[in-house]
Amino acid sequence: MIRAARIPALWAAVALGACGSAPLPQAGPLVERSAAAMRHVRSVSFELEVGGDVGALGVRSATGVLTSDGKASGSVLLESGGTLIEYRLVLIGASAYIKGPTGGFQRISAEAAGLYDPRELLDPQRGVAGTLEMADGARVEGREEVGGAGAYRLVATIPTDLVFRFLTFAPGQKRARATLWVGDDRPYLLRVRLPVRLAGMAEPNTLTVTLSGFDRPVEVTPPPTS
Repeated sequence: MIRAARIPALWAAVALGACGSAPLPQAGPLVERSAAAMRHVRSVSFELEVGGDVGALGVRSATGVLTSDGKASGSVLLESGGTLIEYRLVLIGASAYIKGPTGGFQRISAEAAGLYDPRELLDPQRGVAGTLEMADGARVEGREEVGGAGAYRLVATIPTDLVFRFLTFAPGQKRARATLWVGDDRPYLLRVRLPVRLAGMAEPNTLTVTLSGFDRPVEVTPPPTS
C-alpha cells in the first residue's frame, strides 16, 4: 500500500519524467526559426574563446557588444609566449579607438587597421542569419542551458566565412561541422562551437562564440584620446 504522505513525491517524479521525455524538435525547422530570429537582431553581446595553440601573437579571447549599424566596444586578449595582453577597442563606423596595455586610446582608421566590421555579424544576409540558412545535415542532440537559458543542442555543417573574417584559418576549411545551441524559448543562436585549424598551426583549435543580450540598448561613444 502506498502511504498518503508519499503521493506528492510520486506525482512529482511522474511530472519530471514526463518533462524529461518530451520529444525534441525537428532540426530543419529549428534552424530556420533561428535564422529568422537572428535576421532581426539589432544589438548583441558576444564572447569569443579560442582553444588550443594560437601562435606567437594570436587571439585567445574577446568580449564586447556590437550593433547592426556599425558600433562596437570590448576587449581582446592576445597571447604571446604564455602571457596575455589586453587591448580595448571601440569601433564607430570608419573610426577605431585602440588602447594597449599602457597609454590611452589612439584613434585610427578601422579599414587601415584591418579590423572586423561589426555590422557583418548581424547582417541579415551575410551574418549569423545567412550562416544558419546555409547549414545542412542538422541533427538535434538534446537540451542544455547556456547562460541560464534553456537551449537545444544540435550539430550541423556550416560555412566558416563569417568567422574567417576575423581569424585566419588554414586552407581547406570552407565549411565545418559545428555544435549549435538554439534557445528553446526564443530561437536565438546562443552559442556556436566549431573545430578549426588556424593558419600556421599543426594542431586543431576550438572556436566558441556565445551570444546574449539580444536587442538590449547599447550606447557606444568615442573615448577620449591621448
